[in-house]
Amino acid sequence: MGIEIRPIVPDELERYMELCHLAFGGKPEEGEAERLTELVGLDRVHAAFDGGRMVGTEASYGLRLTVPGTAAGTATAAGTATAAGGRSDGERAGDDGVPGVPTAGLSRVSVAATHRRRGILTGLIGAHFADAVDHGEALSVLWASELPIYGRFGYGPAADILQVSYDNRKADVRPPERPVDLALAEGDEATQLLPPLRERDRLRRPGHFHRSPTWWRLRRFTDHEFQREGASQRRTVIARRDGEPVGYATYRQAPRWTDHDLPDGEIRVIEVIGDDLDVRHGLWWFLSNIDLHPNVRFWSLPVDAELPWLAADPRAMIRHLTDGLQLRVLDVVAALEARGWAGEGQLVLAVDDASHPSAGGTYRLTAEAGRARVERTDDEPELRLHPAALGALYLGSRPAAAMAVAGWLEAAPAVRDRTDRLFGWPTAAWCDESF
Repeated sequence: MGIEIRPIVPDELERYMELCHLAFGGKPEEGEAERLTELVGLDRVHAAFDGGRMVGTEASYGLRLTVPGTAAGTATAAGTATAAGGRSDGERAGDDGVPGVPTAGLSRVSVAATHRRRGILTGLIGAHFADAVDHGEALSVLWASELPIYGRFGYGPAADILQVSYDNRKADVRPPERPVDLALAEGDEATQLLPPLRERDRLRRPGHFHRSPTWWRLRRFTDHEFQREGASQRRTVIARRDGEPVGYATYRQAPRWTDHDLPDGEIRVIEVIGDDLDVRHGLWWFLSNIDLHPNVRFWSLPVDAELPWLAADPRAMIRHLTDGLQLRVLDVVAALEARGWAGEGQLVLAVDDASHPSAGGTYRLTAEAGRARVERTDDEPELRLHPAALGALYLGSRPAAAMAVAGWLEAAPAVRDRTDRLFGWPTAAWCDESF
């Protein structure tokens, strides 16, 4: 009997959670299955079965991704983009007016250790692609536990992250010249103020995705003990200017003392959102100067973040660059026409796509006045690329030369330069939340 891959039914959910966590070495947390059901829906939760035994897992979040040009209104729809009847962050959404490109977020991928190298992962990824196409999603994104696995399925590293930690007694974040008013959130202030502040912020940077009310409630406002890892409950500080909210920071406090009873606690930053540099500067200064907690750690900053340059000694900030969001284009025409373009010109590109053949072929891209027209063509391609290269280029932060070095792209140097002028975007791509 062969391997069957299908959506799970309710009485298979507990086994699904156990198998998924077995692969990652953990265990399901309280209420996790219910949260998955509400955010995703069982119709987008797939499992592989060998006879009656579950041997693989996968889930697909319905996301709305910010891409280059979203803030200018150029990326709300293209082709199947906003006509989709898929979920948006776990909620049914069609042409709902939420800016961004409908995108499938691949998560919870696992294969039982007893069933490796039997094509199960390939089958699960294929089911994910088919499900995304059915939901009108032109893109698929993921956070890779092991990077080499997903390149062969056409995912490219599209948005890096900067992990930062520092002792502010050494880094010395300078006070802002134009401070904002800061106050800890009280009552239901956080639930009322954070979503609109973060939504207008996410439109400024490719790689962010829209958080629905369900996502906010289950992933941001519910504060489970297992999420704290020995630190405090989540705390929120609101920044205001002339009485109006203009930013916020969320964080945890992890108290710690030296052997000589000196304070050495840590601030674990969760999120910093601000309308402009002055706001963010004020928030970082606050986070860096909380009594008894001189150490600050943040798991993910954009690569063009200003934080190191707010310090008297940027060298004292320990920075680690790593890959973040991986992106895969499923519908070349819809995806390329959905984003904005900083450059103008024409490019004939051929996508060699073995893992999703319907996206393969040769396309002529013509970019003008911030938009692009994309059509299939029989012309000789100037640029030949693996789908992973297209995914890496898509958000505008990856040079074509790097893809050529990786062997994912073939083009003359002049064509690579033109590719960078067309695809490049001035704001670095960054995804601020894993899934």
